[in-house]
Amino acid sequence: MTGHDGVAIALFRAAFCGDAPAARQLLDARAAVDSQDAFENTPLLIAAYSGHVDIVKDLLDHGAAIDHRNCTGDAALLLAAAYPIRLAEPYGRPVARQKGHDETVRELLARGAATHYRNLDDESAIELAGAKGNVEAALDLLAHGAAFDPSNDFEGDPLHWAAAQGYAALASALLDRGASANRPSSDGSTALTWAVSYRRHAVTTVLLDRGAVVDELDRALIDDWLLWLEGKAEAAYEKMYDTHNSTDAAGAYSDAKGYLEDALALAGRLKVPEVVARLDARLAHIKAVFRSQFPS
Repeated sequence: MTGHDGVAIALFRAAFCGDAPAARQLLDARAAVDSQDAFENTPLLIAAYSGHVDIVKDLLDHGAAIDHRNCTGDAALLLAAAYPIRLAEPYGRPVARQKGHDETVRELLARGAATHYRNLDDESAIELAGAKGNVEAALDLLAHGAAFDPSNDFEGDPLHWAAAQGYAALASALLDRGASANRPSSDGSTALTWAVSYRRHAVTTVLLDRGAVVDELDRALIDDWLLWLEGKAEAAYEKMYDTHNSTDAAGAYSDAKGYLEDALALAGRLKVPEVVARLDARLAHIKAVFRSQFPS
């Protein structure tokens, strides 16, 4: 830790534990606000990671570098938006995400934190927030201009982007806030087109349940997806049938069952009873084979 003094250590401890009075007292006593540990974390990164917004405010009021990044490339905004996330250790096990993380995101954005940084795993705050289902953080980042990949005719539409990435919780929140499930890009693609193109099952389910229209292109893509799911299920079934190892068989059975259940869910939402019947019969057969092969 730079400084190697007890005051710096105490400030890190207060930032991690959420001891706002102690942190304030240390800062008023001129503790080094941007001291770094062996992993280049500062007290601001630790407070953001822990979701202690009051300490974040005090650190920023005392001049903490808002966009400092640690040895893994993570800045305070990314840590707060994407929590729980790997942090350069050692700082204890992650706990459940709490309201303070979203409040911390808002505070950092209000203070001008940069939204474009990517860590060494090439992950940005908006991408990680969406992937982890941290909806409020993702929406706040979008409202502050957090960039997502503008290619592939997303045309700045967050719902299209969320659908392509597979961020079901964010897609649902955007729909709740008035996004159109059927808004086309200039090439005619919709959020559903992107979801089925990338075979994002959860987002596809959300969009279909929320009234997305299935056009000819979407239906062709879904038909290909159904065939792919059936093929994966059959490959898993063959592995299950050929093995006499119960652990391997159980894994293969779980895979086959999962693929068929996904296919059934899609076919059911498309209202194609003949496909549903075929898949249902196949699933029943695979269940019966597994039970006969490895009776419990």
